[in-house]
Amino acid sequence: MSSITLRTIHEEHASLAAVLQSLRLMLNQGPGDEPAAFFDVVRAMLFYIDEFPERQHHPKESQLLFPKVAERAPETAAAIAKLEQDHEGGESAVRELQHLLLGWEL
Repeated sequence: MSSITLRTIHEEHASLAAVLQSLRLMLNQGPGDEPAAFFDVVRAMLFYIDEFPERQHHPKESQLLFPKVAERAPETAAAIAKLEQDHEGGESAVRELQHLLLGWEL
């Protein structure tokens, strides 16, 4: 695996962490006096989490990173299996959050 691939995966983790931190701050702040703007921003963040990690980032990890790690460090098999399981549940978890957000907004 190239250093470019590893750097890309690392940068993608940093981007996702920034979105998650911003989401946490938004939720702690609440809708305030601008509920329409609040819900638009939170919905956009959830859309990003659904589109980017679930559809672009996780496949890179599953197809490029995890097989190389498992090959070089077989003792990581359980951790990799857990990460794969987490990836599989990610899409439904984001859908649930989107559903809950809509319920809160309405």
